[in-house]
Amino acid sequence: MFKLYDFLPYGNGYKVRLLLIQLQIPFELIELNILNKETRTPEFLQKNPNGKIPVLEIAPEQFISESKAILAWFNRIESQPRYLKISDRPNEKIQHQ
Repeated sequence: MFKLYDFLPYGNGYKVRLLLIQLQIPFELIELNILNKETRTPEFLQKNPNGKIPVLEIAPEQFISESKAILAWFNRIESQPRYLKISDRPNEKIQHQ
């Protein structure tokens, strides 16, 4: 099961949570309070050295950070992407379907 490290009031994490819920992908939510610097602990910095959230743990000790990267990763692993159309051309923008 995926683990999502997030701060609930934060908009970028909301995008990832919404996607996981809409696609009915089970995940464990681990809430960290950025106001209390919980993303600056040595333990969290091992997951994401820039100390930002959201971070998705996709396997033990394998993490993806930044909401756009997480959304794009899900698009790549799905056999029939249901929410994003990403061009093979690097200069083309992501299009929402």
